[in-house]
Amino acid sequence: MIISTDCPHCDTQRVAFNVVFEFVVTRAQHEKFVLGTCSAYRMGVIFQLAMSQHTASAALVPLQGDQFTLGMAVKDQWPKESQADVPADVPPTVLRYFRQATASLRAQNFDAAGVMFRKTLEVATREKAPESASKPLVKRIDALSNDGLITSDMRDWAHEIRLGGNEAAHDDDPIEREDAERLNQFTDAFLRYAYTLPAMVKSNKDSE
Repeated sequence: MIISTDCPHCDTQRVAFNVVFEFVVTRAQHEKFVLGTCSAYRMGVIFQLAMSQHTASAALVPLQGDQFTLGMAVKDQWPKESQADVPADVPPTVLRYFRQATASLRAQNFDAAGVMFRKTLEVATREKAPESASKPLVKRIDALSNDGLITSDMRDWAHEIRLGGNEAAHDDDPIEREDAERLNQFTDAFLRYAYTLPAMVKSNKDSE
């Protein structure tokens, strides 16, 4: 049996957890606890399941299907949903790639993290300046700076992310942890200046 849900460890969305162990809470006739391992990075999560009358007495580990097809519901889980610190007010399309990047970083897949931090920048700069979407990233970054849409510091951070992502994608040598963590810091700072800070300023003006 698998449980399909978001992973609180690596932030992978709708990942399959393979149920490897189960135990019954004797006071609850239609309830079981199971241990599942994330198929992306093998991290464990305990799930509390509400069982259907057809599966209340069944052994879950060998069952084929997920909780939906088997008529079960996840009531709770440990650990809970990820509380990873991500910049506020970032558009979902941009945030999706940033979460993939930070998940790869936590899983020590540093090359994948570098590529996804660059992808985050690609999508963010297109979102900030749709009219420049067809330009190469290097020219798009400079255009954003020349048009006053990003500061000179943000331009420099963006070029660092661009170059680091290029190295991760094309160089034969793998990038090191320190390089991936630096890209994380640059990308985080870029998103906070591009989205979080303007939203805070707008909110304060609206409340005046």
